[in-house]
Amino acid sequence: MTKRNLLVVFLLATAGFFSSCSDDDNNSPAVTPNLLEGTWKAETLSYDIPGVHSGTFDFDDPMVKQGCATDFLTIKSGGIAELTENNKVDENCIDEVIDGTWTEETITISGESAPRLISSLNNNELILVYPFTWFGQTTDITVTYSRQ
Repeated sequence: MTKRNLLVVFLLATAGFFSSCSDDDNNSPAVTPNLLEGTWKAETLSYDIPGVHSGTFDFDDPMVKQGCATDFLTIKSGGIAELTENNKVDENCIDEVIDGTWTEETITISGESAPRLISSLNNNELILVYPFTWFGQTTDITVTYSRQ
């Protein structure tokens, strides 16, 4: 009889380890922050026009930006994107904010003929690839952004 009582006490004691209070339950789904959301600064631009020219340049290189500041891409929740370009207009560098949209695979900027494909993304770096006409030739360019 002692062994039987000991077994019952043991089973009751171990049952407490496998139960929990309702306060311990977490029925909400895990929320993963979207790595894409935030502000990104254009750092480098790479291209290859076969037989003509290729290279990798700092985005604020005078050849790329004509002495103006670099571009910033802001990705907001709800699929909203904004590209802030600082371009030469007459003799001045002027900011122009261009609306766009985004998905997990692309960023589409209003007025551009094709979306920018997300080639790589991590917490600190975003790489976009998209067609661009330069020197009379259309080629894919790769722009690397850093998180701000």
